[in-house]
Amino acid sequence: MLSSIEGLSSELASFLIELHSIPEKELAAILLEKADIHKDASKMHQTSPG
Repeated sequence: MLSSIEGLSSELASFLIELHSIPEKELAAILLEKADIHKDASKMHQTSPG
């Protein structure tokens, strides 16, 4: 169990390092893009009557 936690934390650490290497504006654009995708997906799941 402990080894899997260590593996996860090292993956998380490398992910955070990658995030820091992305300029803030690019990161914001990526997050907004993902948010738009989620909005579109939720629209498709909602069935409007009529």
